Amino acid sequence: MTYKEIIKELEGVKNDRGIGYYKRTFGDDGKYLGLGLTQLRKMAKKIKQNPAIANQLLGSDYFETKMLAFMIDDPSKYDKKRLEDLIKTLPNEYSESPLSYFAMVFTEFIVSKSPDVKEVVIKLIKSKNSVHRFIGYLTLANLGKDKIVEDEYFDMFLPLIESGIQSESNNVKDAMNNSLLYWGQRSKKLNGKILKSYKSIGKIIVDYGETSCQTPDVPKILSSDRIQNKFS
Repeated sequence: MTYKEIIKELEGVKNDRGIGYYKRTFGDDGKYLGLGLTQLRKMAKKIKQNPAIANQLLGSDYFETKMLAFMIDDPSKYDKKRLEDLIKTLPNEYSESPLSYFAMVFTEFIVSKSPDVKEVVIKLIKSKNSVHRFIGYLTLANLGKDKIVEDEYFDMFLPLIESGIQSESNNVKDAMNNSLLYWGQRSKKLNGKILKSYKSIGKIIVDYGETSCQTPDVPKILSSDRIQNKFS
C-alpha cells in the first residue's frame, strides 16, 4: 500500500463518535479520524513493517496516523539518542491520560523494542517530567510480558514503586500499577514480592475520567487461583 492509499482508506472509515472522544480528551486543536487501536492494528498488519511509509505517516496531521507509524516502523533504529530526541518532541496532551492510546502504542512498538531500552527506561523513570515517567513505566509493563527479560531485572524498580506510587500523578500511578500486574504473573517468587509490596502500598485508585474503566485490583488478581495455578 502507498501512503496515499493508506490515508484514503483511513479517511473512509472515520468515526464521528471517536472524533468526539479524542476532542474531549486531547482538545479541539488536533486533527482526528476517531479510529481505535483495533482498526489501526489491522491496518498495520496489512502494511507490515515499512519505515519509509512510517516516516510519511509521522508527518501527517492526523493523530491516528502517528500511532500507525509507530506500529509499522523499525524499532531497531531507535537507539538511545534517537529515542530520547523523539521523546522530547512528544506533545504532553497525548500522554497525560492513563488511557492514552498514543503512549500505549509508542511504548509497545518502539520503546520496549529499542536496542537501548534498559538504559533509556532508567532515565525516563527518574525524570522530573511526569509524561516521561509515564512512558518509562508503561515500557516496564511491556517488558513484563517479555520472557527474554530476566525476573531479577524488575527487582530494582519495586522499592521505587512501593515508596512513590501513591503520590504520583494519575497516569504514572496507573502505569506503575499495571507494571506490577504484569510482573506478578511471571513467577511465583516475583508474585510473592509484589503481593508483599501491596501490603505497604495499600489500595490504588486511578481516575479514568468519563469512562467505565476501573482500577485493576492487582493484589486480588495476583492472588487468584488462575494466577497461582500457573506456578504449580
